[in-house]
Amino acid sequence: MVDPRDALKGRSTPMNVDAKHYILSNAMEAPWPAGLKVTVLANGCFWGSEKGFWRLPGGGIYSTAVGYCAGFTPNPTYEEVCSGQTGHTEAVQVVYDPSKISLVDILRWFWQSHDPTQGMAQGHDFGTQYRSGVYYTDDEQRALIMGSKAAYSLALEAAGHTKPITTEVAPLGTFYYAEAYHQQYLAKPGARPYCSAQPLSVSLPPFERWAPEPLAAAHAPKLPEGFWDVHAPSPHCVIRSPHKPIAVSSYAPREPLTPSSEAGAQAQAAAPAAARPGSRFGLRGLRKALFGGSSPRGGAAEGGSGASLPAAAAWEVAGPVVGDESIMRPKEHGTSHTGVQGTLRWQCDVKVADRICNYNRRFAEHSGYFLSTGFVRDLHRAEREGERAVDFFDSNSGEPLFRAPLGRSYERFLSESKKHGWPSFRDAEVNWERVRVLPDGECVSVEGTHLGHNLPDGSGNRYCINLVSVAGYASKQ
Repeated sequence: MVDPRDALKGRSTPMNVDAKHYILSNAMEAPWPAGLKVTVLANGCFWGSEKGFWRLPGGGIYSTAVGYCAGFTPNPTYEEVCSGQTGHTEAVQVVYDPSKISLVDILRWFWQSHDPTQGMAQGHDFGTQYRSGVYYTDDEQRALIMGSKAAYSLALEAAGHTKPITTEVAPLGTFYYAEAYHQQYLAKPGARPYCSAQPLSVSLPPFERWAPEPLAAAHAPKLPEGFWDVHAPSPHCVIRSPHKPIAVSSYAPREPLTPSSEAGAQAQAAAPAAARPGSRFGLRGLRKALFGGSSPRGGAAEGGSGASLPAAAAWEVAGPVVGDESIMRPKEHGTSHTGVQGTLRWQCDVKVADRICNYNRRFAEHSGYFLSTGFVRDLHRAEREGERAVDFFDSNSGEPLFRAPLGRSYERFLSESKKHGWPSFRDAEVNWERVRVLPDGECVSVEGTHLGHNLPDGSGNRYCINLVSVAGYASKQ
């Protein structure tokens, strides 16, 4: 970083920018309408970064602009910033309506849309102007930024990323607008389709697990999980995407656990609005409204003790079977009685498996991990040899947990798993004698192995399971 005493002197005249946003048609400069908030984020080349933010759905993004901040030179030019002699980073000013989109939604997009561990670089771009940063305007923003940074750091670690987050968090000084031709650059005719961001395909953990207590209610996310299922950042996603904001109709709210019975449907209709499907944070309320605080089958004692359904019926029963937190109480080896088996199927990493299965409640192997193993090759072998399905065993105990594909083809099972990044099972493919779903959607074995999460989509419950959790060999018992 340049010494402030050696930084370029700059100028007193600000850049001229268009009065209206090229896509959103709102004002580009303050004053802003009452009730709007401003935050500034830097995650690599600002062309793609800006497009990612202005496309967030629901009308919550009022305006965006690219510019320079966190340096020393007033009103720098692009060439001066690229020289490294201003101390600035390329950044995006986001003006948003907190009644329509939460800062937590914006931060989740920020973290997931780049690699925040690259220091003074992002992808193929190198220099202080490409460093990651978030710049706050009040104490609440700072608390949410720091909380999300800590949570994302743990998520990256659990996914096997060993480098620390280098994102700068600081109060916002002056945001200097970049030249007019940089504003909404990717949407303009003749634009070079370039974005150097390097998303890591790791999700920010659910807000309720890291929310600063005083801010939890006021800043709960407004974008449902269904949005992230369809539109989560991936490499070059902004280059491939239309320029207009994402349509709300393009995704469905993620459905929480619901029983299929008529009585359950009636109870759901009577549930508080915050506990109904589409409310990402109403799972506990929904469970209470639907089941009176107990499981739909078996109750808390059944879930906690691991008492089983009749073995002959277990593979046929419709799920989910809800368990309680006592399943995951501390035991001899994390949440389990034993560690993972010494050797796992499909060349899965034993150390990663042990960490995820036994010392983890929130995080996952990285998206697409199963594609780097022998799993897909084994699926193709099973299909060629006419096997009806493949069995998946607990990596700790060797007990059978899943069998797939059932009621669909191998191709459909694999295609869906690739789409979502993890082996994805449906209700009929779960052995409900051995698997439980906790009220917050976490999937576990009755022995206490963390398996993954239930992430419902338009086709029903979808159990996204870590391959390392179900790569065991069958128990000899």
